Amino acid sequence: MLQDTRRETDSDGGRGGRCDFVNKRPGSGLLRMPEQKLIMVVDDEAVVREVLCSYLELHGYRTVSRSDGLSAISCAKENMPDLVFLDIKMPGMDGIKTCNMFKKTLPSSPETGIIIITGYGSPENVEKSFVCGAIDVIKKPFDLEAINKRVNIWFELRSVFYDEFARRLVYRERVMEIFRT
Repeated sequence: MLQDTRRETDSDGGRGGRCDFVNKRPGSGLLRMPEQKLIMVVDDEAVVREVLCSYLELHGYRTVSRSDGLSAISCAKENMPDLVFLDIKMPGMDGIKTCNMFKKTLPSSPETGIIIITGYGSPENVEKSFVCGAIDVIKKPFDLEAINKRVNIWFELRSVFYDEFARRLVYRERVMEIFRT
């Protein structure tokens, strides 16, 4: 049972208002409903897709999976993922070419992290992965807890980046206001 529940309201003279509910569990800090982020898993091995998607869904993420680069690009145009796990060795377009296509064709690709997963972790492949814009490289076989940690780190870093970006925009607007007056 949740304790220390309070409701805060702010009315604007009958013209609408705001109502905030804050629930606190003993010793745990504020509770918030996490935003469900979309993670895409692209791998030609069905087992890898199924294991990763199931694990990520257990941790509260929405997932979508594809078995090749072309269908991943097509899917991402309609459902922009927040994070992509991308295998290097796939039939047709490999992971490096797919990563390059993500960065070239998707308008919000800087907001989308790409983590390369590969059984071919040679220094050359790792270098190619980072050059094409991947944020991380994970070698197969991988540990699911390590996957979870990396997912959390990506979303935390992305959040910090966008918080700082938003602060700079607010600052810029305030400076512009001063110069306009």
